[in-house]
Amino acid sequence: MDTRLQSVTRRLVGAREVYLCDSLFDEVTVYRVADLLKTLRYCRVERSRTDTDVSGGSAEVPEHIAKSEPLFGQMKAFAEETFATPGLRPQRLYVNSTVYGDMYYPHRDSGEDEQHITVLYYANPKWSADWGGETILYGDDGDAQMAVTPRPGRILAFRGAILHRGGVPTRTCFEERLTVAYKLRVPEVTTGEMDDGKAGTPRSIADAVGAVSAAIAANDYPLAARLAEELLAIGLIHPLFFKARAVHAEREGHNDEALALYEQARALTPRDASLLGAMGLCLTRLSRFQEAIYLFDAAIRIVPAHAPTHHWLGLALGQAGRWDLAERAHARAAQLDPRHSEAIVSVAAIAARKGDEKVARTQADRALKLDPSNATAHAALALIESRAVNDRGS
Repeated sequence: MDTRLQSVTRRLVGAREVYLCDSLFDEVTVYRVADLLKTLRYCRVERSRTDTDVSGGSAEVPEHIAKSEPLFGQMKAFAEETFATPGLRPQRLYVNSTVYGDMYYPHRDSGEDEQHITVLYYANPKWSADWGGETILYGDDGDAQMAVTPRPGRILAFRGAILHRGGVPTRTCFEERLTVAYKLRVPEVTTGEMDDGKAGTPRSIADAVGAVSAAIAANDYPLAARLAEELLAIGLIHPLFFKARAVHAEREGHNDEALALYEQARALTPRDASLLGAMGLCLTRLSRFQEAIYLFDAAIRIVPAHAPTHHWLGLALGQAGRWDLAERAHARAAQLDPRHSEAIVSVAAIAARKGDEKVARTQADRALKLDPSNATAHAALALIESRAVNDRGS
């Protein structure tokens, strides 16, 4: 089944992806699965977190049912396609059964730095808005950012690291709220040897990484991207391969494609600050400034003294109209790297925009000493001079 033909909504909670779809399953499937789930054995043992009381009932989906009912495989396929992460590994497949009076608590299904995926299927064939039961997704600060109604046949896929809470029906609801939860793990980086029998195919991940790295070192990104694509096709997985393809796509002006490839690399190495920065730059070029700001901030938390990231953060903040914060970010970049002419001239440009003649002249002169042909520095000085002439004339 090609889920690209379905109507899928993509959201971000913080910088983590969420996908929602209401058109994946027809009415026949919804009623068939609802009848199937009623045959399972439910026990009141489910806890939102280990430090809480029992939240509600649950039932594991037996292996023979998981294999015989197509919906469960479609849930996994939906996650693999929307997150562009093939080969997801099943961790747990079960059904939550919730009634009025139960209590669910905010929790995460995986560590904050992990990229594993949770897929929810709302299994009730009928649901009223009066019955409540919304799934709530929170930002890392605990602020609710998204509420999802348990609409019949709806599927919701999100990073398990997102703080979330299952919904409980209101007292006007006399139905059990049934939700299938499929927890899937992102495969680890392949380190073993492989050989597809083709001449010239690297036999180990080390050989493969070496070949792609050599092409990158030679600044031959078309070759690096082609090699990476071939290696991924034969089952060799490494974040560098996704990154090489992303850089090539970026250079060709395909920022959406590059962003998706960077996300696949990030799934394998979630704390790679360089990937976060690269994704932030793509988002900035796509005018998705708030998302870019979030990723640059995340990269800075990992590597606080990387001057370019502070500069990129300043650019995104400026594009978002947050000039004071942008000036501070550029100033921090210039402090970390006194020869970062672009950061210095950005401080000058913002100062000139604000009418701060002293700072604008000082920073523009400083930038021109590093780069005499810097057009932005000359423009900042020209703006200050123009304002000075106007002031004298008035």
